[in-house]
Amino acid sequence: MKFGKNIGRVVELSDPEWSPFWINYKFLKKKVKALEVPSGKPEVSPAKRSDPQAMARSAGEVEFYRLLRQELRKCSEFFTGVEGQLGVRQARVNEGWRQLLLPNVVVEGNPNKRLMAACVKLYKDLLLLENFAIMNYCGFSKILKKHDKLTGFRTRESFMKNVVKNAPFVQYPKVIKMLSAVEALFKNIESLPSASAEAGTRVPLREEQLFIDTMLTINTEAFRLQQAEGADIGEGVGHGGGGGGASGIERFRRRGGAGRFGASGGLRGDCGGGGGGGTKRRGGWGWRG
Repeated sequence: MKFGKNIGRVVELSDPEWSPFWINYKFLKKKVKALEVPSGKPEVSPAKRSDPQAMARSAGEVEFYRLLRQELRKCSEFFTGVEGQLGVRQARVNEGWRQLLLPNVVVEGNPNKRLMAACVKLYKDLLLLENFAIMNYCGFSKILKKHDKLTGFRTRESFMKNVVKNAPFVQYPKVIKMLSAVEALFKNIESLPSASAEAGTRVPLREEQLFIDTMLTINTEAFRLQQAEGADIGEGVGHGGGGGGASGIERFRRRGGAGRFGASGGLRGDCGGGGGGGTKRRGGWGWRG
C-alpha cells in the first residue's frame, strides 16, 4: 500500500483533535506533481541539481519549500505542546500513586482501578504521540524523495539532515522515558496486595488491549520504514535521544517482553520477542512509497 494511504489510515486511528496537525502529505504531493518536468523538455543538468540559485529562480520550487517549512513548523509545535501536556498528566498519575501509598487514608470507590485506568489512557496517548513522530518524519522524507525524482534536483539528504533533523519529533527521549515509567507504574499498582484483594480492580481488557496491540504493530512497521528512510540518506535515526537511542517500540522489541492487562505483564501486549517486533497482523500494512 502507498505511504499516502497508510498515513491516512493512521490519522483515522489517532485522536480526531490531532488531525489538522499531521503533515499534509496529499497536499504536498499535489504541489510536487505540479513541478514535474514536462515531457520532451531537458531535465535539470547535473551541475544544477544541488544549486540553490537554480531552485530560487523557480517560483514553484520557492512555493513548495515555503509550504514544506510551514508543515514542519506546524508538526513541531504540536508535538512539543502535546509532549508537555502528557508530562503534566504523568505528574498527576504519579501524585495519585503517592497518595495511594499513604497509610491510614480512606478513599471513596476503587482508587486502584481508577489509577490503573489513568495509566492505560496515558499510555495509549504516548503511543499515539510516538506514532505521530515516526510517521511525520517518514512523511517529510518520502515527499522529498518524490520531489527529487520528479524535478531532477537533489535536495532530500540536505533538507533532512540540516532542517528536519532539528525538529523536536525526530528525537523524543521524554516520550520514551514516560512510556517506561507508565509501564513500571502499572505493574506496581497491579502488584499491590489491596489490588489483588479488591474485586473488579482490573481495567476492562479486550478493547484497550486491541488498541494497544494495533498501535504497537503500526509503530513497529513504521519504525522499520523510518530506519530505512534514514539509511537511504546516510543517517542513523534514533529516538531515544543522544547517540542514536531506540524508539519505544524498538526498545521493547530488544527486551523481547510480553504481557497483557492483568496478566502480571503490564501494559504491553504480546509483542513477540526474538526479533519479531510487534504483534502479527494478517495482511500487514505494506509500507511502500
